[in-house]
Amino acid sequence: MSIVLYSLGIPGIITAFLLMPHFGRRTIFLWGQVLAAVTLLSVGALGVAQRSFPDNTSLSWGIGGLLLFLGFVDNCAVSPILFSLVSELPSSVLRSKSVVIARFSYAVANVAANVLTPFQLNPSAWSWGAISGFFWGGFCVIGLAFTYLRTSNAAPSPYFADNTSAAKTSSTGVSSPSVIADLISQDIYLCTTIDLIAASEGSATPSLVYFRESVESPFVTPYDAVNWQLFKGFVIEAAAHSLSLATATLAVQELHRARRNCLPQSKALSMYNNACEDFAIMMGSAGVNPDVILITAFMLSLFEVLVPQHVSQRPLGQSHGPLISMLEAWAYSDNSYTALSLRIGSWLLISHAAARRSGNHGLLAPELQDILVHACSRRLELPSLDAGPSATLADHVLTTLSSALFMFYFQLQLLSTKVADLSHYHRGRTTGYDQEEVSMLMSVLQKQIEALWVDRPALMRYSAGDMRTQFASDVAQPLVLMVALCKLTFLTELVEIGRNLSDTQRASTEAQTHMTKAREIISASDWYCGSGNVIQLACLRTLFLYAIESFDELDTNWAISKMRVIKDPICYSEFFASFAEGLTEEQRAKGRRVTTKWWCWRAFGITPPYL
Repeated sequence: MSIVLYSLGIPGIITAFLLMPHFGRRTIFLWGQVLAAVTLLSVGALGVAQRSFPDNTSLSWGIGGLLLFLGFVDNCAVSPILFSLVSELPSSVLRSKSVVIARFSYAVANVAANVLTPFQLNPSAWSWGAISGFFWGGFCVIGLAFTYLRTSNAAPSPYFADNTSAAKTSSTGVSSPSVIADLISQDIYLCTTIDLIAASEGSATPSLVYFRESVESPFVTPYDAVNWQLFKGFVIEAAAHSLSLATATLAVQELHRARRNCLPQSKALSMYNNACEDFAIMMGSAGVNPDVILITAFMLSLFEVLVPQHVSQRPLGQSHGPLISMLEAWAYSDNSYTALSLRIGSWLLISHAAARRSGNHGLLAPELQDILVHACSRRLELPSLDAGPSATLADHVLTTLSSALFMFYFQLQLLSTKVADLSHYHRGRTTGYDQEEVSMLMSVLQKQIEALWVDRPALMRYSAGDMRTQFASDVAQPLVLMVALCKLTFLTELVEIGRNLSDTQRASTEAQTHMTKAREIISASDWYCGSGNVIQLACLRTLFLYAIESFDELDTNWAISKMRVIKDPICYSEFFASFAEGLTEEQRAKGRRVTTKWWCWRAFGITPPYL
C-alpha cells in the first residue's frame, strides 16, 4: 500500500506541473479539496457499510482504492499548490513571517494527526476504522470553505486586506483594478525600501568618486592639469588611512556638489569644521607623514578658497603652532622634500596669491608663506608627480613640456602676491612719501614681471599653429591652451599693477595695449580660450579686469558677455559678471575708478570672492 502510494506521488507531481500553467492556483487548490473531501466522506460511508458486512472484501478494496486516489489528488492538486500559495499570497513585507507561521501550523497539525490516527484505527482503542473518513472529511470541508472565502487566485494584497472578495478573484483576475492597485502599492513599497537601504549604505560608506571626477582647483587645474589628476589619486589613496584627510576631502567634495547644484552649503561647512578639529588632533600626534599633513592643509585651503566669507576656522592662517614647527623642519631639511610636498607647496602659494587680491586676507600666515617660498624657490624646476606604469607616452611628453610653463605661471603668481601686498588695502598711502615708495616698489615688480617674460619658456615663443604642426593633437591642444593662459596671466598682472597704483583715474595707454592683446587671445579660436559658446574658466579674472578698466561701454559689454558664457557656479562666474556690470556703470557715472572692495560690500554685502 505504501509503495503504491509513493509511486502515485510521481505522476501526481507531474500532473501538477501540467495543470498550473493552464489553471489558476486557487482553482486547482479548490477542486483538489473538493475531491479530497468527497473521497474522505466516501471512505467514511464505506466504513459504515463495512461494519454491517465485515466479511465483504470488496469494501476493503474499495476503501484502499479511494485512499490511493486521495494520495494522487493530494500530490497533484493540494500539496504542490499549497506550497506555492504560501509563498505567493503574502506581501513582501509579511512573506517570511507568513511562511514561518504556516510551517509551524503544519507541524502542530501533524503532531495532532499522528496522535489521533492510532487511536482511531486501533481496534483496542476507539476502533473507528474507515469511519475516520467522516472526521477528516469534516476538516476538509472546513478547509474548503476557508479556501473559497479567503484564498485569492495568487493575487496578493499588501497587508492581507484586499477589498476584492477572494471568492471573486477567479473572475476578476490580475486585471481587476483593486488587484492592480495592490500590485502597484507593493512595487512602490519595495522600490522605496530598496532605495532607502541604498541611501543608508551610501551615507555609511561615503565615496570619493565625485571628488576624483569633478573637483578642480580654479587656480591650479588649468595650469597643471596632469599633476592635478595624479594628485587626486594620491588623495584618495591616503584618505583611506587618515581620518583627518578623509574628512577634509569629503568636505571639499560636498561643497563642490552643493555649489554645482545650487544646494545649501550647511552640511559642507559642518564637515569643514569637523575637518579642522581633526586636523588639530593630527598635528598633536607624533610620527605623521609630512606629505599627509600638507595634503590635508591644502584640502582645507581648497575649501576656504570657494567660501571665504563663511569660514571661521583658518588653520593655515595661524602664525605659530605645531604646523609652523613641522613645516620649518621640513623646509630646512634637504632630505625631506618629495615631489608631492613641493607641488602642494607651490599650489598653496598660488592659491594664496588669488586670496590676497581685492583686499582679502589671503590663505597663509606670513610665516607659513615665507617657509613655503623658501622650500619651493630652491629649485629651478619642480619635479612632476610619478604617473606610474599606466602613463602613456603622450602623458610623459605633455608633463615634460608643460613643466616649464607651470614654473613660469608659479613665479608670476609669487610676484602677483607682492603686487597685491602693495595695494591700498594692505599698504597705507596716507602721505605723498607712501605713494612714492609704493610707486617705486611697483616699478621694481613690473620690471621683474617683464624680465620673467623675456626669459619665458621657449614654447611660449611659438604660435598656436606651429605647436599643432609639431605635436599630436592630444599633446598640442592642452599645450596651446596653457601657453594662451600664461600669456593672459602675464598681461593681466601688468594691468593689475596700474589699477593698484592708481596714479591715473583710468587705464594708461600701456595698460590699454595689454588689454587689447588679451582680448585678441580670448577671441582667437586657435588659442582655445574661447570659441562660440565656450569660454575657459581661467579667463574669468582677465575678463573681469578688462571690464572694470574699460570706460568704453562697448568694450565693457563685450567682457561681461564673455563672463556670462562661462556659467560656473562653483567659481561665481555669474556673480562676477553682475559685479563688473554694476561697478562699471558706477565708474562711468563718476568718471573715475571706484574702489572694488568697498563697492562690492555696498552692493552685495560681502567682500569680493577670490579671483
